[in-house]
Amino acid sequence: MHKNLITPEQADLDPAARAFEALRDEVAELRHAISHLTQHVETIPTQDYRKTLAEILRAQENMSAEIKDLKS
Repeated sequence: MHKNLITPEQADLDPAARAFEALRDEVAELRHAISHLTQHVETIPTQDYRKTLAEILRAQENMSAEIKDLKS
């Protein structure tokens, strides 16, 4: 949420200082958003790919055996 409002404290600052304060606010908002994203990612269940990987391994082993048979 970008804020374009100048607070009374910021009104007394020069433009560079106001820009720095605006940047500081944006970084704080980004940190807050990233913190919430991190918490959300931790709640996503992970997939167990062991069964699928075992099937792929068996298929590769079968193909390898068939290729050896074709070569001989």
